Amino acid sequence: MRIEICGGIASGKTTLANLLQPMPVREHFKDNPFWHAFYADPASWFEEKNISFLIQHTAAIKGAAHQPLVVCDFAVVQDLAYAALSGDSQHLQVMRVLFDHMYRKLRPPELIVHLRCSAHVQRERIAIRARKEESGITLAYLSRLNEAIEAVLRDAAECTDVLEISSDRVDFASDRAVAVATAQQILARVKASLP
Repeated sequence: MRIEICGGIASGKTTLANLLQPMPVREHFKDNPFWHAFYADPASWFEEKNISFLIQHTAAIKGAAHQPLVVCDFAVVQDLAYAALSGDSQHLQVMRVLFDHMYRKLRPPELIVHLRCSAHVQRERIAIRARKEESGITLAYLSRLNEAIEAVLRDAAECTDVLEISSDRVDFASDRAVAVATAQQILARVKASLP
């Protein structure tokens, strides 16, 4: 059984994954050899960064396949959203081919949790966590990414259950009662989807 968590930058993906499982499958974004280079020069490094994340994500899922419950603080469909955001149709085509070749070989997730969060709240959270590489992220970029995520999730919803949670309104990060209720809601949704 697998849950993948999708959402824009600083929408709460890792926080939610930690609530659902003590040892979730994490993205380990700094292990992407092109992550730093991308933030320094996005136009030159978006292809390498996106392809590397797609490979890392599918490999992490394969590596955790033996676990009865796999909770990922990422959703592989989001890699297609980043590719679409690049505006490079050839790159998007390559990413779709890789997605079909690598990810579609895996059993689909029982649930994708979509954390909807406004770009303004995301920007505030990015400032609080103060990662130097993310300091230049603009509201316009966050808004475009949120739109690209919604587009890929519309396609994903045709074959996978998608649960939306407004993470700028549902405070599972600091309100314990809300955290417990949110986790229960998600796990009940997954169980309901099982045959």
